Amino acid sequence: MLRRLSHFAFSFAGLNAAGLTAFTVLVWRFAHEGFKLIQLTYITILANVYICVVPHEPLLLYYGKMCGYWSASVVSAYGAFAAGVIDYETLRPFFRHDRVRKLYADRSSYKIGVRWFYKMPFMVMFLAALTPAPLFPFKFMAFSSGYGKYRYLAAITLGRFPRYLLYTWVAYKWKIPNWAIAALVLLTAAVAGWGLLRAKWKSGSSDQTQEEPSEKTPDENAPLQSRQKQDSAGA
Repeated sequence: MLRRLSHFAFSFAGLNAAGLTAFTVLVWRFAHEGFKLIQLTYITILANVYICVVPHEPLLLYYGKMCGYWSASVVSAYGAFAAGVIDYETLRPFFRHDRVRKLYADRSSYKIGVRWFYKMPFMVMFLAALTPAPLFPFKFMAFSSGYGKYRYLAAITLGRFPRYLLYTWVAYKWKIPNWAIAALVLLTAAVAGWGLLRAKWKSGSSDQTQEEPSEKTPDENAPLQSRQKQDSAGA
């Protein structure tokens, strides 16, 4: 166990942090609008790591308009790559831990999902990253089944790049006004917040329904049993 922890500390906290630091310094020093591009990089990391309920595409429109679509899409793709490294290095050991694995490994639904996932695993991850489909279920399939690290990182990075390029190109070419971008940010946040509140409300309603005592149904045999008791008493 200690050996695994030391290996994780060296590979993740050392090499990956060094790579992110080097990327940050190079972009800040040599790229046009370097500070804004660094902001976009870290926003993309936060938006892609683990589970994020609020999409960051409206911010891609803003930075794409300000920094240019090629630069914005490249640093965003790197942000998705860095988030993928964090996911893989932390979630894969967690899901493959014996105590966690026994919670799902024997379920038939999981076995069916993994079997379908491995028919075209790279394409599944690529399409999930390319489209607005939720990525976390496919992350779970990849991490829990031991899918290769570099294939996973390649799939999500190649899938995210054309998507980010489209958003930033639209913003740069059409010069979308800031008020429209701000309104889109508020709208997406409101939709995400409403979804969370609705799910919480449904969960609370179902719990309350389960706690309510069920109405007692009248016993159809009660009159007959009462009549039999009266007959026996009279006898």
